Amino acid sequence: MAKDYDSEEQAEARSKRICIAVIAISILIGGGVFFMDMKKTAKETKIVSELEKSPAGQIITSFKEVGKSAKKIEDFDTLKKNLAEAEKLKAQKKAEKDAEAEKPEYYEATFVRAKDGDTYVIKAENSDEDITVRLIGVDTPESVAPSSYSKENTEEGKEVSDIVKSKLHEGDTVFLEFDASTEDKYGRMLAYVYLEDGTMMQDWLLENGYARTATYPPNVKYADHFTEIQHKAAENSVGLWNGFFEEEGE
Repeated sequence: MAKDYDSEEQAEARSKRICIAVIAISILIGGGVFFMDMKKTAKETKIVSELEKSPAGQIITSFKEVGKSAKKIEDFDTLKKNLAEAEKLKAQKKAEKDAEAEKPEYYEATFVRAKDGDTYVIKAENSDEDITVRLIGVDTPESVAPSSYSKENTEEGKEVSDIVKSKLHEGDTVFLEFDASTEDKYGRMLAYVYLEDGTMMQDWLLENGYARTATYPPNVKYADHFTEIQHKAAENSVGLWNGFFEEEGE
């Protein structure tokens, strides 16, 4: 018996119907799943909402808030630490700047001779002119004072003058540092005098008991420093502190 075969048109129509049916079923299944998820989400949201309102939920919420606060505190502590570091760095830079501004200037000169223990003749760099320099802040016993001067010449003054002359020689390089006032009423240059090895003559004279302090404002840059050196020399009866000098207050 011969089989009946569908025509091409019939077969194509059947395929389309099948496809439409499959799509419809997929939509129904997908919609159902989506609907179930929506219901589940809504249910979970309701449960979470109810949980948050419960005593246990309030405790959990409190712990969350504490955690947030702790994080904020940690952030604040970090901020404070960073600000402190910035302030420290700023202070350090300011200190360096101030130290640089206070760094003394030195002027090179050539030593010519010593008039006495605290007054010298020098030549400024690139100059042939003799300049008399009086040491700031110290005073040695007199050895060449005129008769009209208020202080008398002494043997001790001559001894100190000779000691200075044996330490400083003509042609030696010295360096001058100035203070607020650079000249006294006698027209002498006022300065702190340094040797090439960095020794300040004022320090050396005080340490060895060859001079005592003599402070005349406004030149007071090293006044406290000089006083400390003098006190130590006096305590140990160094040099002329063996009876010639007497420390104030004694």
